[in-house]
Amino acid sequence: MIAVTCSPAGPKLDLNYSMPTPAPGEALLRVLLAGICSTDVEVAFRKYKGGFTGVLGHEFVGRIDVLNLKRKKDCGFSIGDRVVSEINIVPSFSKSTNYHQRAQDPDRSVLGLIKRDGVFAEYVCVPIENLHKVPDNIPPEVAVFTEPLAAACQILEQVHIKPTDRLAVLGIGKLGVLICFVLKACGKDVTAISKKGSHFDVLELRDIPTRKVSEAMADMKESFDLVVECTGNAEGFNNALELVKPYGTIVLKTTMAGMTQTNLTAVVVKELTLVGSRCGPFDAALRMLSTRQVVLDDIKKDIYDITAFPSAISRALMAETLKVILRITPTSSN
Repeated sequence: MIAVTCSPAGPKLDLNYSMPTPAPGEALLRVLLAGICSTDVEVAFRKYKGGFTGVLGHEFVGRIDVLNLKRKKDCGFSIGDRVVSEINIVPSFSKSTNYHQRAQDPDRSVLGLIKRDGVFAEYVCVPIENLHKVPDNIPPEVAVFTEPLAAACQILEQVHIKPTDRLAVLGIGKLGVLICFVLKACGKDVTAISKKGSHFDVLELRDIPTRKVSEAMADMKESFDLVVECTGNAEGFNNALELVKPYGTIVLKTTMAGMTQTNLTAVVVKELTLVGSRCGPFDAALRMLSTRQVVLDDIKKDIYDITAFPSAISRALMAETLKVILRITPTSSN
């Protein structure tokens, strides 16, 4: 099958990658669309978590091709169902039973990131317990956003936000935009803050206030009860420390590099709460999409065939790009 693989030499298109076989309790999925996110770029070019070898990718929508059931009973899925999958996979002996536990299981593997082939391929195997059926009214070009939208929803699982709270999202990239959408859909007072102003047009169409970092740092210091930090760098974290009110909360949504120059003293002096936030609830994300609380139909998507992966990932590296999607066309079936 066709797949995009990663090795110490970097990513490459493999036209003859071995077809996966589902283990007991797993499903073989035919991948329809897969999204390229910033973590995929990090894995491909910057050796995320010390390097990864295998098939890249973890955001996708697919169809069930084979169900390898452990026991002959109804699993809630049928051949041909459109599905998305949680990315954290645990071994059969694990006692983890939900997404919270799987996300922190010490023996977990992660699709396209840690010890598990990902979804930039014609087929992928995942545990049936990780699957979520996609409602019929969600098109595949929207369903492919389920994983990052779930990550945005995780903030609401972790932090109690009062109706009077003022919120800021700092760093308006692919994930930052979705976080703004989710917070706005839940009736929160949210302001988007970005250094360059990329994607402000998308947010302003939804009546989400926007400010450039230079403006916010000039007149909005200590204005927010909660700041969601999405820049992934020390400068962004230090800006968040200044934007948040005393006794406020900073949610860290991206892994940080170069944290040696951060002002952690401010965390103590202002008595702040820091919250790390990662994977989120797929059921909540799908419900938001199905009920159109979050509308992504009009979001600009650059769609490439998987065979054009070099062009696709080059496009994903551009700051003005909001989302790049790979169209996967199986050679053996449609």
